[in-house]
Amino acid sequence: MLIAQVCHIEAASPDGPRFNTRMSDDERRSINNLMVLCYPHHREIDDDPKTFTIRALKGMKLAHEKRVKAFRVRDEAINKIALEMERYWKEVEDAKRSHPAPEFAVPVDSTKDGLSLFQELRELIQGLRNLTDHLAGSDSRLRTEVPEFMRMLTETNQKYEDIPHHQNPFENRNWETHALGTMNFYTRIEISLEQLETKFLEHYLKLHPNDSKARRRLQAVKVALNKSAESAGLAD
Repeated sequence: MLIAQVCHIEAASPDGPRFNTRMSDDERRSINNLMVLCYPHHREIDDDPKTFTIRALKGMKLAHEKRVKAFRVRDEAINKIALEMERYWKEVEDAKRSHPAPEFAVPVDSTKDGLSLFQELRELIQGLRNLTDHLAGSDSRLRTEVPEFMRMLTETNQKYEDIPHHQNPFENRNWETHALGTMNFYTRIEISLEQLETKFLEHYLKLHPNDSKARRRLQAVKVALNKSAESAGLAD
């Protein structure tokens, strides 16, 4: 337990340390002449007035008040960004509800924290890797499939350009992967990055409230994410 004592810089009574005969009683009791100290430090400054002069004690008081003020300003900045972001995430939820095609909407979960978003990105990147592996396997099979296809054309006396589009194994090859799969993964990765950057800047600005560059970037990414929640969709 810490018991604080209200101490006089210039003594309240004539027999006290650093007594100033030119001060009034009201001035002696004013906040400008008072400090809050623990008992051992109170005794220390009063037992050694030559070291702990009026000027020295007022300097200590001023330095401490500046530190406290800095913490107060920082708390105000943290509360301000916290309230701002609380309102913003509610706007994102509202934007999701106004999506023109909710069944195709890209999922934007405003409750996810940074760790969850990192995990989501890892899973999306793995999904994209699986797609590229599929395409690589498809390409590797061309070495055998092309000669077989050419033999079929020779045997049936057909020309390549006469093969109907829907029957041509090379015209439609991997169309769904290119046109749907990869684009959907790119869209989801982009939106997850927007959300992760928003979360990061939200916490960063609580610690660095005067960083104007980060503030501008947060505003820009907030607009982008809100737009994504409102209208971005998956191809099907």
